[in-house]
Amino acid sequence: MRRIPDQHRGQAGAVGDFHIDIGITHEPDIGAGFETHGRQRQMYRCRVRLVRDGVGGPDQRIEQGRPAQHLRLRAQEPARLVGHYTQPDAQAMQEGVMSMLSAVHCGANFILHSAGFVDGLLAMSYEKFVMDTDFCGALHSYLAGVVVDDNTLAMDAFEEVGPGSHFLGCAHTMRNYQTAFWDSALSDNEPFEKWSEAGSTDMATRANLRWKKTLAEYEAPPLDIAIDEALRDYVDRTKQAKPDAWY
Repeated sequence: MRRIPDQHRGQAGAVGDFHIDIGITHEPDIGAGFETHGRQRQMYRCRVRLVRDGVGGPDQRIEQGRPAQHLRLRAQEPARLVGHYTQPDAQAMQEGVMSMLSAVHCGANFILHSAGFVDGLLAMSYEKFVMDTDFCGALHSYLAGVVVDDNTLAMDAFEEVGPGSHFLGCAHTMRNYQTAFWDSALSDNEPFEKWSEAGSTDMATRANLRWKKTLAEYEAPPLDIAIDEALRDYVDRTKQAKPDAWY
């Protein structure tokens, strides 16, 4: 089965829309300060051949866009739960990109589980976590869009350089070249020969080195000793007052 039949998706969507409508309709009756928030969880695509759920595909992304459009129709802002659900490899990032792009394009204002989860949310990968956070950084730059101002129009650079020359050494280039574009902390953009001579490391290997380096260099932010002791005391008392649980 490559996709869930449209009638099944329609039934699930209708139930979700019905719940959203109930909340919005009764907002005035409940009172000031009450707001309805729609949250669309992952729609699982069942792969009967593999007896396995499938996530990160276009079907789920379409289903996530539907409640966002409905909420806008009712003058509400969408909130969404989205996740990356495979292994820390090329497939994981491909499905993760599909998930995250659909969320940001639909205007989600709250994205949960945007980094690190693998194996259908059953586990967490440190490598996948830093790969995902790197991609989230790219999305921040992407969502900023095109800025049009005196600096980006760069008329001063045209006036300085003039015809027949280049812009590499002009003041505008020197002022902007370090910050004009987003740079990945993990990507290797070297040519094949240099990459091969440096060890032929893939993204997951570089991510492994990065999270270990990040933890090794971590320094806890300063915290008042009295506040720290009070927090630790609260944690200890809470643990003693409640039984252990797996959740």
